[in-house]
Amino acid sequence: MNNSSATDLLQRMNDEISIMLIPVFVYMGVMMLTGFVGNALVCYFYGYKTKTNPTTCFIVVLAVFDLMSCIISMPMEIVDIRFFYLFPDVTACKVLRTMTFVCTISSGIILIAIATERYRKICLPFKKQITVLQAKFICVISTLIAIVISWPSIVFYSVVPVDVPVPGSETIQAYDCTTVKVESLRMYLLAFSGIQFLLFIISCIALIVLYVLIYKQLIRVKKNKNRFMSRNDDSTSLSTPSTTILERNVLEMEQYTIKEATQVQTKNDKMKRETSRLNAAYTHVDQDKSGYNEENKKLFESEGKASIVSPHEENCDAIEISGEAVERRSCNTSSSFRKALNNTRIVSHLVQRKSKDTNSDKYTTIMLLITVVFIVSFLPYLCLSMWQNFSKDYLVNRMSDLQIMFFSIGIRSYFLNSVLNPFIYGFFNLKFRKFIASVFLGCFRVTPKGESTSQSRKT
Repeated sequence: MNNSSATDLLQRMNDEISIMLIPVFVYMGVMMLTGFVGNALVCYFYGYKTKTNPTTCFIVVLAVFDLMSCIISMPMEIVDIRFFYLFPDVTACKVLRTMTFVCTISSGIILIAIATERYRKICLPFKKQITVLQAKFICVISTLIAIVISWPSIVFYSVVPVDVPVPGSETIQAYDCTTVKVESLRMYLLAFSGIQFLLFIISCIALIVLYVLIYKQLIRVKKNKNRFMSRNDDSTSLSTPSTTILERNVLEMEQYTIKEATQVQTKNDKMKRETSRLNAAYTHVDQDKSGYNEENKKLFESEGKASIVSPHEENCDAIEISGEAVERRSCNTSSSFRKALNNTRIVSHLVQRKSKDTNSDKYTTIMLLITVVFIVSFLPYLCLSMWQNFSKDYLVNRMSDLQIMFFSIGIRSYFLNSVLNPFIYGFFNLKFRKFIASVFLGCFRVTPKGESTSQSRKT
């Protein structure tokens, strides 16, 4: 077979398998678009719309790595699928594989750091916690470690000539971006793959142990809190941990406090008016001594039945003027007022504590699900990659068309991690869901014709 006919045959075979892999193209395209939009929104929301803390710092860095996968790795993988037998460039092949390893290993290290931060915050709340600066330092170190571990992929991956069978007991030479088949590098390649798998197993064990300890601590804290609140049910009527009931109690306490304060203010105002009237009367008496003598003044006092109490005194006397009693219960009212305020503060503290516990549970659940997705998405890739690296011949030659299609999806299963993470953030974060809704409503909002016409006239 001459070179021209061999090239034509290889091109035809490449086009045929590309048509067969159209479902894989669609799958990768949907993941690329979804992952790009989702991770870009995560980076913006957690980077600019939320308060910076170690958890949000880790989330942003994870989203950045996922975004890099969607921008760089996925398009190059689509090129790899399109040129199944004719991958065009060695440099692109090496960059693709190295980028994949750096992003995945960095994500794994950051997930362990997140689990450690969650563990210290929940299980060791009184110990020194990870700061934002330390979280950023951890992200940088994780990237450097990933680069150190991943650099051998530059040597082990290249555009490799492979023999592809053709009808008629002949083979034709194709070119695929895969691991080199040089015998002298075989042991190093197996060691490289073994280290990857070992790191994956260690990471899984560490993550599972940390989250089991976190889960046990959360259960213990909830049991203790429920026991404490039920014990104080008779005295405070605030035992239920329901956020709705607590918020209703806060509202009732605030209404009661406002009512008490209003009563105190009304009585004080009335007392001030009567006191001012009496002072004016005394002034008039003092100024008109010719009309009143001391006896008449005493008579006026007895008829007025006035017993003036300073507003700052702590006794509980009453003021009676012209037969009308104006009671001033300064001690009782102040006591009730302080009691109402204290009860309000107690309930508000419980609501805030409940909110903090809910946020802690929420972020722990988010990070746990991200870890589960990380494990599930990388396990098929690692298994198929180990199988491919241990195989001495071209693995695709043993497969049917359907098997090639599923193999092409499974060997890229790690991209699921990059795509699903934004959905996990959105599902458990109400503010993020509202932010997403506002973004999409703003993009697809229809402007009325009259408004658009008036705006165009103004311009």
